[in-house]
Amino acid sequence: MLAVTAPRHEERDFAPAAAEIQEPRPPAPRFSPLGARAHIERGELDAARELLRQEILEHPKSAIAHALLALAQIRAGNLEEARSLLNQAAAWEPELPELELYRGHLEMASGHLKAARRAYDEALRRRPADAEALTGRASARVELDEPAGAAEDATAALAADPKRFHALFARAAAYTKMGRWDEALRDYTDYLAAHPKDADAWVNRANVHLRAGHVAAAATDWMAAVELRPELEKTLGPLIDEARKPD
Repeated sequence: MLAVTAPRHEERDFAPAAAEIQEPRPPAPRFSPLGARAHIERGELDAARELLRQEILEHPKSAIAHALLALAQIRAGNLEEARSLLNQAAAWEPELPELELYRGHLEMASGHLKAARRAYDEALRRRPADAEALTGRASARVELDEPAGAAEDATAALAADPKRFHALFARAAAYTKMGRWDEALRDYTDYLAAHPKDADAWVNRANVHLRAGHVAAAATDWMAAVELRPELEKTLGPLIDEARKPD
């Protein structure tokens, strides 16, 4: 009996050519001012700047994108570029609520305390009781030797936003200038509970302890600061040694 074999067919690869397959690209993330600000607050400055530059490329006159990019540049220390970006934002939307707030941050970073105070005043005119603007103005007023007003602003900031920890730092500095040691220590302690790696806060609390006569506590705080920033050893080491000496 003859075997019947099926006719051979030429083997074919039925998979489409690679060029024919195009995986759908995920849509580009939609620009969100809150999302960009979140990147900045987390210290993700490169991600924030990339997102904001793309938004500016697509919408060259977006005032909020320019203002947020300015904020990212302030955090990165690029102050002149930040100033240019804020000026561009102001040209397109002079009453943008964030504009004077970020200008206040820029002037603080530049050491222009009176200009910072004026910017924060204007920011609060646009957004009364804004916790960030109140905190910024409190910091400026500490440096301008207006501790009572600084403490008042910081307290108002904390009433608006109890997690505005930098307001605690500003109020602690204000209380220190006013000689209110217990209140300053309380605020620095609360601040350090949230920001335990801030060496400056450890140094500041140590100085308050010293003024209040708590020498051993001051030495402990100085040592915590040196552990975080070893370069402080040169300055703080002699103070620690002196504090450790027996009476």
